[in-house]
Amino acid sequence: VITSPSARYDAQGNGGIINIILRRNKLLGFNGTINANIGDPKSSGISTNLNYRTGDVNIFNSTGISDRLRIGDAYAYSEYYNGDDDSTFIRDNRDWERENKSLFTNTGLEWYINDKTSVTTSFLVSNSDGNNLNENTTLELDSSENIINETFRKENELSKDKNYEYSLNFDKRFNDEGHKLVVDFQIGENTDNENSILIQNLINFEQITSDETSDNKLIKADYVLPIGENKQFEAGFKIEESDLNQDYKVYSDLNNSLVLDVDQSNVFQYKEQINAIYSQYGFKVEDKYSFLFGVRVEQTKKDIFQITTDELIKKDDTGVFPTFNFGYEISEDESLTFGYNRRLRRPWSRFINPFPSKNSPTSIFRGNPNLDPTYSNNFDFGYLKTFESSFTVNSSVYYQKSTNTFNFITQDTGETVNLGGTDVPIIERFPINLATNSRFGFEFNLSYRPSKKWNINSNFNLYNNKVEGEYSNIDYGSENLSWSMRLNNKLTLPGKVEWQTRMNYRGPREDAINKTKASYSTDLAFSKDILNEKGTLSLNVRDLFDSSGRISEAFRETFYSESKYRWSSRSFTLNMTYRINQKKKRFDRSQQSYQGGG
Repeated sequence: VITSPSARYDAQGNGGIINIILRRNKLLGFNGTINANIGDPKSSGISTNLNYRTGDVNIFNSTGISDRLRIGDAYAYSEYYNGDDDSTFIRDNRDWERENKSLFTNTGLEWYINDKTSVTTSFLVSNSDGNNLNENTTLELDSSENIINETFRKENELSKDKNYEYSLNFDKRFNDEGHKLVVDFQIGENTDNENSILIQNLINFEQITSDETSDNKLIKADYVLPIGENKQFEAGFKIEESDLNQDYKVYSDLNNSLVLDVDQSNVFQYKEQINAIYSQYGFKVEDKYSFLFGVRVEQTKKDIFQITTDELIKKDDTGVFPTFNFGYEISEDESLTFGYNRRLRRPWSRFINPFPSKNSPTSIFRGNPNLDPTYSNNFDFGYLKTFESSFTVNSSVYYQKSTNTFNFITQDTGETVNLGGTDVPIIERFPINLATNSRFGFEFNLSYRPSKKWNINSNFNLYNNKVEGEYSNIDYGSENLSWSMRLNNKLTLPGKVEWQTRMNYRGPREDAINKTKASYSTDLAFSKDILNEKGTLSLNVRDLFDSSGRISEAFRETFYSESKYRWSSRSFTLNMTYRINQKKKRFDRSQQSYQGGG
């Protein structure tokens, strides 16, 4: 775990990264794994990961099929203030079922030109079919919560998603001391076609189609040059391009025929190119003090076009991201670290698309094409201590200062929708670059292994979050103290059954207009090796107490609302893994996925 990423890694993000280094597969012959699972709510699948190496060539293939159902629900209660008149009360209940059937296969070949040089090429194809059912009941209530009007809205969405990706990797190791060059090239295309039928009160209906195509290209290189025993120079570059085109059409029912609604239809085009170069230099003094200095430069170019307004927005941002990491090894079991880095967070394409989308008859979401990235300066001071090889404490104090942060604003649009004879205000939610954000916190990680059969890992994070900014003469500044905890307990039971429990807790949060209550979840897993350790049988329970979700309140001058959102329900999954000529927990190069770098 790297809490303060160096210049080698992408500037995108606001936290640490996990850097996994995998060994090259040198096992000759045929080997691999077969996995199968079944669960409730409906979840089933089978996948294989196979390798065949002979001499200097390794052929690998990963293939899988799955059928999964996810069930969730949401609730919202709103009061709209009408001045001297009585308030309007609206209650929304939403339930959904999202089924996805998918198939993927990734086939590749790795050629070991010699002991220090290899070329890997692979081709990935994936297809998925989705069937999403959403039901939304909107009730208008009086002050005694008697139902005045009821609106029922049902949406059935069918989707097809296809993805193609070709990858090429060149790995050259000049010696055994770490002198190397790694070059990666990727090209891919993704198409997503959605067709929805939306019915309201079993009478009025709309048909919505969304055809989205995305082309992606990437090339990057990383060069490492050790200088002597305690010095190292690194440099690299990365060019990444994405081209998104979305054609969104709404057909409304007019006299029993579907007519294109130009006011609700739109074509959205979004192009993004990220060019990055970096360099860093590290050295060690007296085998105790280590220093790493680096700088990364990233240029982000964007073209945003919306056909309904015939407006083209061009953006060209260049950021410089210095990094510095220092380490002091007090002893073999004790160390101090200090890290500084500058990072950014780019908005997603959905946050940029200005065309509104309906969440319910009274609620819409729209993006903001003028949204700029958030930049942050991050400081981290850490302390690590191991006691008698069974007890480890890893703690840190951190400070983050972000500018141009984007926050979500909720406000009355001034428009209304007629629900059963009553005009109800329409509320919109959208992101803006609101303010500056300062976070100061303390993180404490504890690892304790009382015996070979028992392992405990825990994390506690306490932080103070301060926001400063205003929008439309409204002060959105706030300051809030919150915390989160995580506990992972692994115990070997009689019969060599592995029992793992994971508990997560996130404390309450509050800003100028929103309050979010605390949330928690508990996961369980049991596993046992079978068939002379060639196979593993496991049972997983996600969200044991069915308690995950988000409960929040929003306060504004014209309305008050409380809501609850639960993205999925409790699930049970039974999994079987069978290993062919392969030891347990062994990884190979064909399974490698790269994050960061370049």
